[in-house]
Amino acid sequence: FCRSCIATSLKSSKWTCPYCRAYLPSEGVPATDVTRRMKSEFQNCAECGTLVCLSEMRAHIRTCQKYIDKYGPLQELGETAARCVCPFCQKELDEDSLLDHCINHHRSERRPVFCPLCRLIPTENPSSFSGSLIRHLQVSHTQLYEDFLDFNIIEEALIRRVLDRSLLEYVSHSNTT
Repeated sequence: FCRSCIATSLKSSKWTCPYCRAYLPSEGVPATDVTRRMKSEFQNCAECGTLVCLSEMRAHIRTCQKYIDKYGPLQELGETAARCVCPFCQKELDEDSLLDHCINHHRSERRPVFCPLCRLIPTENPSSFSGSLIRHLQVSHTQLYEDFLDFNIIEEALIRRVLDRSLLEYVSHSNTT
């Protein structure tokens, strides 16, 4: 899974599969059979071509210069939350704890400040923010896509579109031969 899918899944505080959104009764059980198989399988690194054991691939791409040049340094799951500074007290926080911090320590603050999370988004204009920072954080930075979208319907539509295109390509290829 990509970093944003895992982060979204973890943020929801629900035990759901990041791929199919199926409910999971607990954290899950480690897939020891997959781990065992990964320790015995080897594959060439897609960037430098070095033969690497699959269980060591993450460690390899962490130091593979060709991978780093192409994609940048490998970012671990624990690094998914952006860091920002509270505009009231200058305390460094991660984006997930900013709202709680402001509610607990700055509930009565009314001076105008810039939203530190909007400053992290290149397309946002941080100077456009005015009003209650707490309200802004609640409205603009606490909603997850899964609260508004049914990923099962979207996935089904995407699969249908791929199958339709595949059929059209097959028919068009059949007509030319």
